Amino acid sequence: MPSYSWITQVEELSPANLTVFQAARIADNPLDLRYPALFPRVPTASVRLSSIRLVDFRPVGGRREWNAQGREVPENLGPKQEFSMVPIEFTHKLDEYTMQLLNEAGVQALAREGLINDVQRWPNVLADACERQIERDAFEAWMTGVITVKDTKTSASVSVDLGYGTASYPVAGTDWDDPGEDAYVNLLAGLQAATTRFGGAVGGVRTHRTVWNAIIADAPDGALGLAPTFASLQQRVRDEGFPNVTLIIDERTYDEFDDGGSSTTAKYYVLDGLIGYQPLDGRVGNTHVAPVVKAYDFLSGGNRKLANGIAVFLSEENGGNTLKIAAQENALSIPEDVRTYVEDTGISR
Repeated sequence: MPSYSWITQVEELSPANLTVFQAARIADNPLDLRYPALFPRVPTASVRLSSIRLVDFRPVGGRREWNAQGREVPENLGPKQEFSMVPIEFTHKLDEYTMQLLNEAGVQALAREGLINDVQRWPNVLADACERQIERDAFEAWMTGVITVKDTKTSASVSVDLGYGTASYPVAGTDWDDPGEDAYVNLLAGLQAATTRFGGAVGGVRTHRTVWNAIIADAPDGALGLAPTFASLQQRVRDEGFPNVTLIIDERTYDEFDDGGSSTTAKYYVLDGLIGYQPLDGRVGNTHVAPVVKAYDFLSGGNRKLANGIAVFLSEENGGNTLKIAAQENALSIPEDVRTYVEDTGISR
C-alpha cells in the first residue's frame, strides 16, 4: 500500500498560511491585474444573472400653460439582460513518479528556489491562471462589447454581443494616424464625448503605445517650442479642461492556449487601435462572483482549500498514484453601458 505521508504538506494550504505565501509571491512576481479596480468583485448567490440596463435618460420639456397639469415623466427602463456563467477551471496532475521526485532533497531545493512547482505552489499557479482569465474576459467585454466563452480543448466557443452600440463604441471614420487627421484633437473630442456619456469627469484614458505616439506627434509644442512627450502630454490634456485625467500605456499580454495541447499564443489585453475612457471613480462595471460547489463538499476529507481566495480542490486518481489539483472560480465581468466609452482609432501596433 503506497505511503502518502509526504502529502501531509498539503495541510499547509490553510487560508492563513496561503495568505503569507501569496503575499511573498506577489511581491516577487505581481500579476499586474487591473480588473479589481475597473470591475470590482461583487458576490452573487447564483451563476444566473438578470439585470435591467441603465438608460441615459435626461428629460426636459416641462413647461405648461397656467392652470394645466405638469408633464408626466414615464419610467424609462432599458432592455433586460440575462447571463449564465460557465466555470473557470485550471487543473494540474502530479503522477506517481513526479511525486516521488518532488519528495527528494535535490528536487525540493529546486522547488524552494521557484524553478519548479511543487504541491504547495501549484494551487497558487492555478489560482493565478483563474485571475488572468477574469482579467482577459473583463478587458474583452469592456473593449469590444462582446463576451466570448471558448473551450480551448474542443475549440467550441460562444460569443454574446452586449448590444451597447455606437453610443459606447464609436468607430473613427478615418484612422487617427492618417495625414489628414489630428489625433490630438481627436483625443480631446473623445474626452468630451466620454464626459457626456458618463455624466461626469473622465478619470483615465487607456490604450497602447502606438496610439499614444500618433497623439503625441500631433500635439502642439510646449513652452519655448519644446516637443511634446508622453509626460508633458498628460499635463497638456489637463490644461485643456480635463484636470482629473491620467493617461495610461497598456501593453500587457497573456498567454492563451491554442487548443487542447500545451501551445499558447501571446495576446494583448488592449486590442489594436482601441482607446478606453475610464470614469473618474475608475469603475467600468462589476465582476459577479458566485459560490463554487463541488461533489467534494458533500464528502468527508476536507478536499477544499483556498489559494488567493479561489477554491482549490485536491483529489486522487489512478488508484491513488496521481494527485489532481484543480482551481475553480465562477465569475463574470460585465461593463455598464453608461460607464463604457471605447473608440476604435484604426491604428495598428
